[in-house]
Amino acid sequence: MKLKKNLYLLHEVANREVEAKLYFASIASQYGYRTYVLERNFFLDNLEKFKSGIVLYKSLVSSDIKIIDKIKSFNHIFVCIDEEGILQWLEEFRYKLRISKIALEKCDKLFVIDQNTKNKIKKFYKISNFNKKCVVSGYPRVEYLKYFSENFNVGNHFYREIKKKYGKFVFFTSSMMTNHLMGKETWVRLFIDNLKKKKVKAGLLKFASGVWKLYSLQIKKQTNLLNFLSSELKDINFLVRPHPTENSKVWKDNFKKNNIFFDERDLPSHYYNSCAICTIQYGSTISFESFVQKKISIEYSSKINKKHKKFELKDHKQFVFEFDSKEDVLRHIKQIQRSNQKNIEFFKKKEKKYKFVENNLNASLNIIKELNRFNQILKSKPIKINIFFLMKKNLIYKYFLWVYSFLFLSYLFPQKIFKGKFVILKKEYRLNHLKYFEYRKNKQKKIGDEVINFVKNMSKKLIKKNFSINRIYRNNFLIEN
Repeated sequence: MKLKKNLYLLHEVANREVEAKLYFASIASQYGYRTYVLERNFFLDNLEKFKSGIVLYKSLVSSDIKIIDKIKSFNHIFVCIDEEGILQWLEEFRYKLRISKIALEKCDKLFVIDQNTKNKIKKFYKISNFNKKCVVSGYPRVEYLKYFSENFNVGNHFYREIKKKYGKFVFFTSSMMTNHLMGKETWVRLFIDNLKKKKVKAGLLKFASGVWKLYSLQIKKQTNLLNFLSSELKDINFLVRPHPTENSKVWKDNFKKNNIFFDERDLPSHYYNSCAICTIQYGSTISFESFVQKKISIEYSSKINKKHKKFELKDHKQFVFEFDSKEDVLRHIKQIQRSNQKNIEFFKKKEKKYKFVENNLNASLNIIKELNRFNQILKSKPIKINIFFLMKKNLIYKYFLWVYSFLFLSYLFPQKIFKGKFVILKKEYRLNHLKYFEYRKNKQKKIGDEVINFVKNMSKKLIKKNFSINRIYRNNFLIEN
């Protein structure tokens, strides 16, 4: 068997991340890499089984520091694509929330989407050798979505199936942290390291509180919008797609109309976006995805007062139509139905000004070029992976916490006795333990073979060279030529 360098691409939310990573892996396979696209926990739980290579991750938050140390202790190179960084608050840089300074220092290379993002990081993070460590590459996900939209045409069977099931529909997506499946405690874990300090910055507390209040209001306002539109546009269906980490029951309990549907098949969101009349979102990365796919994205801000509006995400607003009244949203949807000419003009004007798509079209090759600079990675033979390695003590530990919480045992003990690593047993974490398996299931629902084959065929058409995609287990794959 031929010796090759190993490249490990890790993912968390399968139906959002896997396709673009498979596409990137197919390109990497043409440049001497044996590439694995793996669930993060699958890789970490079996780390000793994977031979040294380059690990490409998606974030550098404080909780990733231990993960980075663990990965590098097995002689891997650790690099990161700041995929979460496509949409950020400035405060996330100022208070070192999205990117931890320690994690950034430990990272061997950080890839960002544009020079503006790099400038923000450089301003708030004073580290040595920054320009060499942080590289403007663009994102393979944007590159993939551009080619996806060109190949996902009317003749595609996915397109036919979605249109047959939902007809004319508006795609309504949600990404509300205040509706997190595992509760507020999980959402605020970004702030935990900072809040544990003896002296917490007042600005940080104000920011965290302001964002939470804003999104608490927006859940109600987005619900009102959807109920209003579904009543006014009875000949149009509305497909609701909550984020995988959201509690979908909250949305389902609020919508009981015949023209409101919930996604049951769990295809990636960009499949539905391609078939929809338009997309309605609020502070979501799907605003960028819609632009790449040349689909109109609408944002309903609903006359937010100044004290809350300053906590809104803003970078994406240049690519969306923003309205503060339900009636304006209604009028715009009707306008989209009547004519597509203004849409075409909108995309041409915005792309000419920002060159967002153009600047991402060589993202994969830009990243591979930088990966090739790491000459200390040795080539090896393929790795034999036994799926029974999954039964690790970490999973058994999670089952124990679930049983402990399910039986209400957390209420029987004085909370003061839980210190150090036993803090996890406090009753305030009960919801996290109860919801853990549902949360993980939502993030890692199995991607169907038909989706994998679509990516494979599209990539082969673009690359014009042969390669294989082999499923190891669930959403874990090996890609090589």
